[in-house]
Amino acid sequence: MSIKSDQKRKKYALLILHKIGRYTKQQKIFVLYLFVLTFCILVLPVLRISPADPAASNRLVFLLSWAFGKTTIVTLLSLFVLLAWNMSFRFKNFVTAYFGFKENESLFNFGFLWLITALYVSIGDTIGIFTETTSIQVTRFGYNVVLLLLLGWLVLTLISLIKKAKNMSKNKIINIVESPEERNSKAQSTVKWLFGGKED
Repeated sequence: MSIKSDQKRKKYALLILHKIGRYTKQQKIFVLYLFVLTFCILVLPVLRISPADPAASNRLVFLLSWAFGKTTIVTLLSLFVLLAWNMSFRFKNFVTAYFGFKENESLFNFGFLWLITALYVSIGDTIGIFTETTSIQVTRFGYNVVLLLLLGWLVLTLISLIKKAKNMSKNKIINIVESPEERNSKAQSTVKWLFGGKED
């Protein structure tokens, strides 16, 4: 039983290594970044609430505590799609077949990073209103770390998009337009050649 399980683990590890080997250097770095981002979003508390009463204990609020309701669902779903897009070739093929994004994969990454960043900014605004209207002290260490990770990589992805757009504009396809006279002369020479005539 243990030999079979070891063989399965080795097979699975080789499969993962083979898959990673197909990634470019930029893709490997981005996948590593996504793991760090996912860890910070799931493990770090979004905020720490210190009640006005000194006898009361501090309370940590995590994204997975559902304190933020629908924002949590959309954030986690967007993060899952982003991970699936960058790690599963099957999912990527499905998305490109039905929705496009084949020419520029960075555009997909940028769109979902923008969505997650927008959701996190809205969480920060909610916390800001909460601190202004109450006397409760709030510490946003986890929130600030995740927001910095999102904004930093959003800027890098935007730079990558601009570079790709410039390269695409340089590689323009030149269409050669023939005049009617050139077309007629080519057609006549082809007819002559087909029927054994000599070209002029």
